[in-house]
Amino acid sequence: MPPLSGGFFSLARRWLKGGGLSSSTATGQQQSKAGEAVGTYLKRRAAWKQLKEEAKNQGEVLTAYSFRHRYAKASHALGLPIANIAQAMGHTIEVHLTSYARFTPDATADLYARAQAGEVKSII
Repeated sequence: MPPLSGGFFSLARRWLKGGGLSSSTATGQQQSKAGEAVGTYLKRRAAWKQLKEEAKNQGEVLTAYSFRHRYAKASHALGLPIANIAQAMGHTIEVHLTSYARFTPDATADLYARAQAGEVKSII
């Protein structure tokens, strides 16, 4: 079967390859069991099965949550505030950090380097 094309498939491939983040995907609304419903819907589609196979051939594992995780990772990489990312994903900061803390960049070393270089003024 030839590779799939089109909007959704292009987006899926971009995300698999570490592609961009669209701010239009952030709704900030949480729907009851929406993730489960999407997963069930996708599992029934031949296109999803093909995308999963393409991901497998690239050494990746594609799940419905792959897009959610990619969104969180890309948001953190952009330096967006954690509170805003959590809100866009529909949960509290605490819940967000429980699942996505591994994507939070550690800016402590950079901050101290900037302070030593005189770029950050002391508050003392």
